[in-house]
Amino acid sequence: MALKDSFRTEAIVLPPKWGVYGKHGSGKSTLALSSGKKTVVLNTDNGIEEVMQQTKGDIWVQDFIPEVKEAKGANQVSHEANSKLWLSLLDTLRDLAREKHDREVLVIDSLDAADTLAHSHSCHELGVAAIDEVGFGKGWGRLRGNMQVLLNALSYLNREKQMEIIVVGHAHVRQVKDPTMESFDSFTLKLNKHSAQDVPEWLDALLFLAYKSIVQSTDAGFGRKDKREINTGERVLYTGGTSGAETKNRFNLPPEMIADYNELHRFIDESRTSMKEAA
Repeated sequence: MALKDSFRTEAIVLPPKWGVYGKHGSGKSTLALSSGKKTVVLNTDNGIEEVMQQTKGDIWVQDFIPEVKEAKGANQVSHEANSKLWLSLLDTLRDLAREKHDREVLVIDSLDAADTLAHSHSCHELGVAAIDEVGFGKGWGRLRGNMQVLLNALSYLNREKQMEIIVVGHAHVRQVKDPTMESFDSFTLKLNKHSAQDVPEWLDALLFLAYKSIVQSTDAGFGRKDKREINTGERVLYTGGTSGAETKNRFNLPPEMIADYNELHRFIDESRTSMKEAA
Protein backbone atom coordinates (compact mmCIF):
# COMPACT_ATOMS: atom_id res chain seq x y z
CA MET A 1 0.00 0.00 0.00
CA ALA A 2 1.31 3.43 -0.92
CA LEU A 3 2.01 5.84 1.93
CA LYS A 4 -0.68 8.23 0.63
CA ASP A 5 -3.33 5.52 0.98
CA SER A 6 -2.87 5.49 4.78
CA PHE A 7 -4.08 9.10 4.99
CA ARG A 8 -7.48 10.61 4.31
CA THR A 9 -7.82 13.61 2.04
CA GLU A 10 -11.36 14.80 2.82
CA ALA A 11 -12.88 16.41 5.89
CA ILE A 12 -15.25 14.42 8.07
CA VAL A 13 -18.52 16.34 8.32
CA LEU A 14 -20.01 16.10 11.82
CA PRO A 15 -22.91 17.86 13.53
CA PRO A 16 -21.67 20.92 15.39
CA LYS A 17 -20.59 20.95 19.03
CA TRP A 18 -21.52 24.37 20.34
CA GLY A 19 -22.08 26.15 23.60
CA VAL A 20 -24.24 29.10 24.55
CA TYR A 21 -23.80 31.06 27.76
CA GLY A 22 -24.87 34.34 29.26
CA LYS A 23 -26.41 35.99 32.29
CA HIS A 24 -29.46 34.45 33.95
CA GLY A 25 -32.74 34.96 32.14
CA SER A 26 -31.16 35.69 28.77
CA GLY A 27 -32.88 32.77 27.00
CA LYS A 28 -30.07 30.20 26.86
CA SER A 29 -32.29 27.16 27.50
CA THR A 30 -34.94 28.47 25.13
CA LEU A 31 -32.40 28.65 22.32
CA ALA A 32 -30.92 25.23 23.09
CA LEU A 33 -34.32 23.53 23.04
CA SER A 34 -35.69 25.34 19.98
CA SER A 35 -34.32 23.00 17.28
CA GLY A 36 -37.59 21.08 16.86
CA LYS A 37 -35.44 17.95 16.47
CA LYS A 38 -35.48 14.74 18.47
CA THR A 39 -33.58 15.86 21.56
CA VAL A 40 -32.26 14.38 24.78
CA VAL A 41 -31.60 16.74 27.69
CA LEU A 42 -29.33 16.05 30.65
CA ASN A 43 -30.97 18.41 33.10
CA THR A 44 -28.51 19.42 35.81
CA ASP A 45 -29.79 22.91 36.58
CA ASN A 46 -33.55 22.51 37.12
CA GLY A 47 -34.31 25.46 34.87
CA ILE A 48 -35.99 23.96 31.82
CA GLU A 49 -39.51 23.12 33.03
CA GLU A 50 -41.17 26.34 31.87
CA VAL A 51 -39.17 26.28 28.63
CA MET A 52 -40.35 22.73 27.89
CA GLN A 53 -43.98 23.75 28.36
CA GLN A 54 -43.52 26.45 25.73
CA THR A 55 -41.42 24.39 23.31
CA LYS A 56 -42.61 22.08 20.58
CA GLY A 57 -40.57 18.99 19.93
CA ASP A 58 -39.77 15.43 20.85
CA ILE A 59 -37.67 15.80 24.00
CA TRP A 60 -36.35 13.17 26.40
CA VAL A 61 -35.13 14.42 29.78
CA GLN A 62 -33.12 12.88 32.60
CA ASP A 63 -32.54 14.86 35.79
CA PHE A 64 -29.19 15.12 37.57
CA ILE A 65 -29.77 18.07 39.90
CA PRO A 66 -26.87 18.64 42.35
CA GLU A 67 -27.88 18.12 45.97
CA VAL A 68 -27.03 20.29 48.94
CA LYS A 69 -27.29 19.50 52.63
CA GLU A 70 -27.89 21.71 55.65
CA ALA A 71 -24.80 21.98 57.83
CA LYS A 72 -24.38 24.48 60.68
CA GLY A 73 -26.92 26.84 59.18
CA ALA A 74 -25.35 26.87 55.70
CA ASN A 75 -25.92 24.89 52.55
CA GLN A 76 -23.05 22.58 51.67
CA VAL A 77 -22.61 20.31 48.72
CA SER A 78 -23.33 16.64 49.39
CA HIS A 79 -20.31 14.97 47.79
CA GLU A 80 -21.54 11.39 48.16
CA ALA A 81 -24.98 12.07 46.65
CA ASN A 82 -23.54 14.19 43.85
CA SER A 83 -20.91 11.58 43.08
CA LYS A 84 -23.71 9.08 42.45
CA LEU A 85 -25.46 11.59 40.20
CA TRP A 86 -22.25 12.13 38.25
CA LEU A 87 -21.79 8.40 37.69
CA SER A 88 -25.44 8.11 36.67
CA LEU A 89 -24.97 10.91 34.13
CA LEU A 90 -22.00 9.09 32.62
CA ASP A 91 -24.04 5.86 32.54
CA THR A 92 -26.72 7.68 30.53
CA LEU A 93 -24.10 8.78 28.00
CA ARG A 94 -22.89 5.18 27.74
CA ASP A 95 -26.44 4.01 27.14
CA LEU A 96 -26.84 6.56 24.36
CA ALA A 97 -23.59 5.31 22.86
CA ARG A 98 -24.48 1.60 23.07
CA GLU A 99 -28.19 1.49 22.36
CA LYS A 100 -30.05 2.24 19.16
CA HIS A 101 -32.10 5.43 19.31
CA ASP A 102 -33.39 8.24 17.12
CA ARG A 103 -32.02 11.21 19.10
CA GLU A 104 -30.43 13.91 16.94
CA VAL A 105 -29.47 16.50 19.56
CA LEU A 106 -27.99 16.23 23.06
CA VAL A 107 -28.26 19.21 25.41
CA ILE A 108 -26.50 19.58 28.77
CA ASP A 109 -28.22 22.30 30.76
CA SER A 110 -26.16 23.46 32.46
CA LEU A 111 -22.51 22.59 32.07
CA ASP A 112 -21.53 24.49 35.23
CA ALA A 113 -23.95 22.37 37.26
CA ALA A 114 -22.39 19.26 35.68
CA ASP A 115 -19.03 20.70 36.72
CA THR A 116 -20.36 20.84 40.29
CA LEU A 117 -21.19 17.13 40.10
CA ALA A 118 -17.71 16.35 38.75
CA HIS A 119 -16.20 18.43 41.56
CA SER A 120 -18.14 16.49 44.18
CA HIS A 121 -17.24 13.18 42.57
CA SER A 122 -13.56 14.12 42.61
CA CYS A 123 -13.74 15.06 46.30
CA HIS A 124 -15.61 11.83 47.10
CA GLU A 125 -13.01 9.75 45.23
CA LEU A 126 -10.20 11.46 47.13
CA GLY A 127 -12.02 11.35 50.48
CA VAL A 128 -11.78 15.09 51.11
CA ALA A 129 -14.29 17.84 51.87
CA ALA A 130 -12.56 20.42 49.68
CA ILE A 131 -10.53 19.80 46.56
CA ASP A 132 -7.73 22.09 47.76
CA GLU A 133 -7.05 19.69 50.62
CA VAL A 134 -5.10 17.52 48.20
CA GLY A 135 -1.64 18.98 47.73
CA PHE A 136 0.38 19.78 44.62
CA GLY A 137 -2.75 20.45 42.57
CA LYS A 138 -3.66 16.75 42.47
CA GLY A 139 -7.27 17.50 43.43
CA TRP A 140 -7.69 19.90 40.54
CA GLY A 141 -5.96 17.38 38.30
CA ARG A 142 -8.52 14.73 39.29
CA LEU A 143 -11.38 17.13 38.53
CA ARG A 144 -9.87 17.98 35.15
CA GLY A 145 -9.61 14.30 34.34
CA ASN A 146 -13.24 13.66 35.27
CA MET A 147 -14.44 16.54 33.09
CA GLN A 148 -12.32 15.17 30.22
CA VAL A 149 -14.23 11.89 30.57
CA LEU A 150 -17.44 13.85 29.98
CA LEU A 151 -16.03 15.67 26.94
CA ASN A 152 -14.71 12.41 25.47
CA ALA A 153 -18.14 10.79 25.88
CA LEU A 154 -19.80 13.73 24.13
CA SER A 155 -17.23 13.56 21.33
CA TYR A 156 -18.03 9.88 20.83
CA LEU A 157 -21.76 10.61 20.51
CA ASN A 158 -21.01 13.43 18.11
CA ARG A 159 -18.75 11.28 15.95
CA GLU A 160 -20.30 7.81 16.13
CA LYS A 161 -23.98 8.66 16.69
CA GLN A 162 -23.98 11.85 14.61
CA MET A 163 -25.52 13.83 17.46
CA GLU A 164 -25.37 17.60 17.65
CA ILE A 165 -23.98 18.60 21.06
CA ILE A 166 -25.22 21.76 22.79
CA VAL A 167 -23.91 22.83 26.20
CA VAL A 168 -25.60 25.62 28.12
CA GLY A 169 -23.66 27.65 30.67
CA HIS A 170 -23.85 30.64 32.95
CA ALA A 171 -21.59 33.67 32.66
CA HIS A 172 -18.91 34.57 35.16
CA VAL A 173 -16.72 37.69 35.13
CA ARG A 174 -13.04 36.82 35.18
CA GLN A 175 -9.93 38.94 34.74
CA VAL A 176 -8.14 38.07 31.52
CA LYS A 177 -4.38 38.44 31.46
CA ASP A 178 -3.09 38.78 27.92
CA PRO A 179 0.63 39.47 27.42
CA THR A 180 -0.17 41.50 24.29
CA MET A 181 -2.39 44.01 26.12
CA GLU A 182 -3.44 45.25 29.54
CA SER A 183 -5.53 42.96 31.75
CA PHE A 184 -9.29 43.34 31.41
CA ASP A 185 -12.50 41.86 32.78
CA SER A 186 -14.52 39.60 30.51
CA PHE A 187 -17.49 37.26 30.68
CA THR A 188 -16.37 33.62 30.57
CA LEU A 189 -17.96 30.25 31.28
CA LYS A 190 -18.62 29.67 34.97
CA LEU A 191 -16.45 26.57 35.30
CA ASN A 192 -13.45 25.40 37.28
CA LYS A 193 -10.19 26.99 36.15
CA HIS A 194 -9.13 24.04 33.97
CA SER A 195 -12.49 23.38 32.29
CA ALA A 196 -12.83 27.10 31.62
CA GLN A 197 -9.90 26.59 29.25
CA ASP A 198 -10.57 23.04 28.04
CA VAL A 199 -14.24 23.43 27.10
CA PRO A 200 -13.88 26.43 24.74
CA GLU A 201 -11.01 24.63 22.99
CA TRP A 202 -13.16 21.52 22.57
CA LEU A 203 -16.22 23.32 21.22
CA ASP A 204 -16.68 24.26 17.57
CA ALA A 205 -18.41 27.45 18.69
CA LEU A 206 -18.82 29.27 22.00
CA LEU A 207 -21.54 31.92 21.75
CA PHE A 208 -22.49 34.64 24.22
CA LEU A 209 -26.22 35.39 24.43
CA ALA A 210 -27.46 38.76 25.63
CA TYR A 211 -30.20 41.30 25.14
CA LYS A 212 -29.13 43.99 22.73
CA SER A 213 -28.98 47.46 24.23
CA ILE A 214 -28.43 50.97 22.97
CA VAL A 215 -27.15 54.08 24.72
CA GLN A 216 -29.66 56.92 24.68
CA SER A 217 -28.61 60.51 25.35
CA THR A 218 -30.99 63.14 26.76
CA ASP A 219 -30.51 66.84 27.31
CA ALA A 220 -30.05 67.47 31.03
CA GLY A 221 -29.70 71.22 30.63
CA PHE A 222 -26.73 73.53 31.07
CA GLY A 223 -24.91 71.77 28.25
CA ARG A 224 -24.97 68.39 29.97
CA LYS A 225 -26.06 65.07 28.43
CA ASP A 226 -27.42 62.20 30.47
CA LYS A 227 -26.79 58.78 29.03
CA ARG A 228 -28.57 55.60 29.92
CA GLU A 229 -28.66 52.09 28.54
CA ILE A 230 -31.92 50.97 26.93
CA ASN A 231 -32.74 47.27 26.51
CA THR A 232 -34.20 46.77 23.02
CA GLY A 233 -35.70 43.38 23.92
CA GLU A 234 -33.87 41.73 21.01
CA ARG A 235 -31.74 38.73 21.92
CA VAL A 236 -28.46 38.48 20.02
CA LEU A 237 -25.58 36.02 19.84
CA TYR A 238 -22.03 37.31 19.95
CA THR A 239 -19.80 34.87 18.09
CA GLY A 240 -16.34 36.42 18.14
CA GLY A 241 -14.34 39.59 18.03
CA THR A 242 -15.50 41.07 21.34
CA SER A 243 -13.30 41.60 24.39
CA GLY A 244 -16.35 41.81 26.65
CA ALA A 245 -17.11 38.09 26.43
CA GLU A 246 -15.10 35.01 25.53
CA THR A 247 -16.38 33.68 22.20
CA LYS A 248 -15.13 31.61 19.28
CA ASN A 249 -16.41 29.80 16.22
CA ARG A 250 -15.07 27.70 13.36
CA PHE A 251 -17.91 28.57 10.98
CA ASN A 252 -17.12 32.14 9.85
CA LEU A 253 -20.22 33.39 11.65
CA PRO A 254 -20.95 37.12 11.65
CA PRO A 255 -19.67 38.78 14.86
CA GLU A 256 -23.27 39.45 15.93
CA MET A 257 -26.43 37.65 14.87
CA ILE A 258 -30.02 37.11 15.93
CA ALA A 259 -30.43 34.42 18.61
CA ASP A 260 -32.28 31.88 16.47
CA TYR A 261 -31.43 28.18 16.08
CA ASN A 262 -32.41 27.96 12.40
CA GLU A 263 -30.49 31.13 11.54
CA LEU A 264 -27.41 29.76 13.30
CA HIS A 265 -27.57 26.54 11.31
CA ARG A 266 -28.12 28.46 8.08
CA PHE A 267 -24.82 30.26 8.63
CA ILE A 268 -23.06 27.00 9.56
CA ASP A 269 -24.33 25.29 6.40
CA GLU A 270 -23.34 28.27 4.24
CA SER A 271 -19.87 28.30 5.77
CA ARG A 272 -19.33 24.60 5.10
CA THR A 273 -20.64 24.90 1.55
CA SER A 274 -18.44 27.89 0.71
CA MET A 275 -15.33 26.22 2.14
CA LYS A 276 -16.02 23.05 0.17
CA GLU A 277 -16.50 25.04 -3.04
CA ALA A 278 -13.31 26.98 -2.40
CA ALA A 279 -11.38 23.74 -1.97
